[in-house]
Amino acid sequence: MNNLMSIDISEEDIEWVETVLTGIKFDQDRRNVIKNLDSIDVQACPGSGKTTVLVAKLAILAKKWNLPNQGICVLSHTNVAREEIQERLGKTDIGKVLLSYPHFIGTFQSFFDTYISVPWIKSYGIKANVIDREYVIRKRWNALSWGTKDYLGKKKRDNSVCEARKIPVEIDVGCGPTTNTYNAVLKVVKDSLKRGEFTYGEMMLIAENAISEISGLSESISKRFPILFVDEAQDTSLKQWDLLLGLFENEKMQSVIQGYGDSNQSIYNSYESKEKESKIFPKENCLTISNSKRFGNCIAQLANTLAINHVKMTGELKEFTHTEGSNTIFLFEKENIHLVIESYANHLLERFTDEEILLNEKYGCHIVGMVHKVRDFENEGFAERVGDYWKPYNPTITKSKPSLLIDYFYIGNLKFNESKEFFYKTEWICKGLLRSLFLVNVIDSPNANNPLRVLLKIFPENKENEVRIKLFELFNDRFEDESSWRSVCTKIETIFQAYLGVTICDENFVLWRNNLFNNSPENETICEPNLLIYKDPVSNRELKISLGSIHSIKGRTHLATLILETKWYDNNIKS
Repeated sequence: MNNLMSIDISEEDIEWVETVLTGIKFDQDRRNVIKNLDSIDVQACPGSGKTTVLVAKLAILAKKWNLPNQGICVLSHTNVAREEIQERLGKTDIGKVLLSYPHFIGTFQSFFDTYISVPWIKSYGIKANVIDREYVIRKRWNALSWGTKDYLGKKKRDNSVCEARKIPVEIDVGCGPTTNTYNAVLKVVKDSLKRGEFTYGEMMLIAENAISEISGLSESISKRFPILFVDEAQDTSLKQWDLLLGLFENEKMQSVIQGYGDSNQSIYNSYESKEKESKIFPKENCLTISNSKRFGNCIAQLANTLAINHVKMTGELKEFTHTEGSNTIFLFEKENIHLVIESYANHLLERFTDEEILLNEKYGCHIVGMVHKVRDFENEGFAERVGDYWKPYNPTITKSKPSLLIDYFYIGNLKFNESKEFFYKTEWICKGLLRSLFLVNVIDSPNANNPLRVLLKIFPENKENEVRIKLFELFNDRFEDESSWRSVCTKIETIFQAYLGVTICDENFVLWRNNLFNNSPENETICEPNLLIYKDPVSNRELKISLGSIHSIKGRTHLATLILETKWYDNNIKS
């Protein structure tokens, strides 16, 4: 154990945490994991509740923690661990302790940004104004001349050339550094970086550069965080492991490092060298959890035949009402690709009762594919990406931060139409307006729990009623075509100019985009981005189905999942 602290986890501690995590009982394998505070890995099968086990351990550690300026660091590729803490412990004092200083629970990206990249950028006098790949790349691409973009297009290069590949800045455009094309793209990238606009990948490059140049950084980080937990460890890349071990392992101060994951679920293994499988996760003599609560034993036995490690899992979930033929492969002709989702939906309605669907609404029904984005130079193909199966699918829109201002308006309308609550429209449009002000440096952060209240506080206090009236008019404006959207943008410009003295000068953020959510089949309704409600025309039974990439659902339990055939050089499932 790290010599800074000594914590012992007892059976009494586990019994206490079981009372906090209502309805949870830990068997001996899980208790062994919770008690262990050595640098050791945990190999846990799908649905074994490893994140719940980790949360239990965190709760016990937080209760006993006595280091006011040192904390626990929990890293993952998604916010699943943080969300589970918020769900299970959010209303408790322990939950509040875990989610605040001195502890850090978040993604790799947010950790490196917070502790390495952003401070390093500030030391050069640059403020990180925007960290967003799609927005930054599109803005840089639009800054290139038509001739440069045309030349790159003919060379089968897309806007991804506008991202730095190395720090100090190097790019990859497919031609030498002495060419006009290379220097044109390089100038656009450098100018963007000077303005404080970064992609996520560039922030990681900056972190890597800082770690290699700042002496004593490793000792500082490992002292700041005596314990590091890595959730979904199997999907941590070699480069990420190298950065982490470089930070948390040193001669003077070595943190306790535990990886939690399942080598059978690794998404990126096929992209990297076989060295990763033995070097990184899981290390020898790992702890194992081999019983799953996610599915019955028939699925476990089926999956065991595909496992790459020797640990065989067992399934303990009670079977559903209709299980016969529930594991299904859908075969279809090219002209019937549009029937795949309908067939899947009908299959689920046959296999699950309404009560089972409602009881498992938290987990939901999903459709995912490995490839879901379209590269700029590609033609529309057959079964190559998620959008080929469902035209309204939009890979660029997320619930938390859409890429264009009009997306906030679309989502606001969708939420309003679903709930008939005007609050949702107000909330989403205000989120978009706050992001507009953030992009022109009027505010330091676009995030707010009450967007309308925060937005109104930016305006002069004696003008609040006037602004409220103008915003209400704006919320009710139509924007069904590019002309009416331009009118909406002009109104926003007028409000900002009259009361704040600023304009929406960021043209990339206010671009027009067609509403992707109004062309679904008659038996489908879209209530929010990439979520459809299928209605069976005969029985009138309804089913919600979420669509996304395989990468977006790591570590989550689903009631049902359809894996689509997609293509990246070759067909994924076929290969």
